Amino acid sequence: KSLDAFFKRSLFYFIFIRVMLSIEKCRQIDPNLKNLSDKEVFEVRKNLYGMAQLALEDWDNKNNVSKNPEWLLPNKNERVK
Repeated sequence: KSLDAFFKRSLFYFIFIRVMLSIEKCRQIDPNLKNLSDKEVFEVRKNLYGMAQLALEDWDNKNNVSKNPEWLLPNKNERVK
């Protein structure tokens, strides 16, 4: 279950946080942005990413998803050479 949640979180993070939309792409997605300056669209995009980050953190808290899953950590019994 936690592995599935981790992958869902990772996918959400990749799509909404790591994939930066260009200013032009933002205008294509929402035609209402065509009347705004580049600086204003930049601020809208920045706020969108901020909301996505908050949504991700809220989802993490509701699903008790560890930000450091145990399977990513080294095995405690394994000797490091």
